[in-house]
Amino acid sequence: MIRSGILLLLFFIFARLAFAQDAITANGRHRVNGTWIFDEKRTDLRYKDLYRGETLEISYNDPELRIIRTLIGKNETKSATLILFTDNRGEKNRPYPFNQGLEVASDTGWDKNSLIRTYTIKYYKSGKVVGGGTTKETYAISEDGNTLTIIEESRVKFTSSSLYEPRIDDKGKSKRVYARKM
Repeated sequence: MIRSGILLLLFFIFARLAFAQDAITANGRHRVNGTWIFDEKRTDLRYKDLYRGETLEISYNDPELRIIRTLIGKNETKSATLILFTDNRGEKNRPYPFNQGLEVASDTGWDKNSLIRTYTIKYYKSGKVVGGGTTKETYAISEDGNTLTIIEESRVKFTSSSLYEPRIDDKGKSKRVYARKM
């Protein structure tokens, strides 16, 4: 009786470990592979309408993380592909589906189970720089593996003659939440 109880306990322990391994990659980081759908209700962002209907198709093969970002516009749907290298080697992408002319250089790397991407961007008006800033994006997967949260912290400055408004809340921090498509 005791022997079967111990065997049953060991079975449950090993089953739990196997289930946990399914949700985590070999290097201890949650799997990000899959399709992620923008969750407007759980997002803390002033311009939610810019992301409404957005999907992220993510595939990760260390160190390359590929994100296909699809946005639905007024009359069309557009996609942009970001290729990030999680070993901090740096990358250049055109990450905005409706502004493919804007190329952004960034550095990406792991900090425990969060992925950190930093980039600097300049804003132009009539060929002149009118502002710019640095942004840090933190990508984190929930413990159950079903929620992707992207925290964006920006420090943006504009000249007094600028007509641009940064697309981020007044605090310089925003949160976008995505649900894993099952």
